[in-house]
Amino acid sequence: LIETKEPGEKDRVRVITGVTDFSGNVKSSGIGKLAGSENELGSECIRVRNAKGYYVDYKEVESRVSRDKKIEEFHLGDQNTLMLTGRNAALSVAEFFKGCHGAIDVILDPQKEAGGYYPMKEVGGRKIAPQFRSKGIGYIRLGDDMGENGLAFLSSNACSTFLSSVSGSSMSSVKSNTKLVKPNVNKQEGG
Repeated sequence: LIETKEPGEKDRVRVITGVTDFSGNVKSSGIGKLAGSENELGSECIRVRNAKGYYVDYKEVESRVSRDKKIEEFHLGDQNTLMLTGRNAALSVAEFFKGCHGAIDVILDPQKEAGGYYPMKEVGGRKIAPQFRSKGIGYIRLGDDMGENGLAFLSSNACSTFLSSVSGSSMSSVKSNTKLVKPNVNKQEGG
C-alpha cells in the first residue's frame, strides 16, 4: 500500500496497491530491459507490479470495524480502480501522483487477494500512524527532513529518473474524470 495526502484536501489520500515481486539491489531488479542504474541517489528498490490507484475520501469510503472492535478499516475494491501498469493502464504512476508534494508512506501489508480491508483509524479516534498499519511487517516513509517530496524517492524506470520531475503539474484534468471510492451505506463488522 503506497499512500500520500491529496494536495489541499483534508481526509483524502491517493493510494496505490500492487504485488511486490522484488526487493533488493536496483542492478538486479530486471525492470523491463533495463539493468538498473548505479547512482548516488539509491541502490536498493522494491518493485511493484499490477499497480492499482485509488482516490480515497476517508469520510466516504466503505469501512468496517475490526474483529477486536478497536480499529476501523477501509475497503479498496475493484470499483473506481485505476490501472496504473500494463497495456490497459488508465494512467501511469507518475500521472497518478502529479501535484503531490508530501511524504509517501509505503505500508507493507500482506493481503491474500485484491480488494482487502486496510487499517485506517482507531474506532471513534485518530488516524493510525503508518508503522501500526502494516500488520507487524513494516513501513517506509519516503520524504525529506521536512516531510515533503516523497516523489523524489519513486521511480518507474529502474532509478534512471524519479517521479519528482512530474510533481509540479496540476491533477485537475485527470481527477475530473475519476471518482472517489464510494461509501457503502451499511458499515460491516470485522471479517
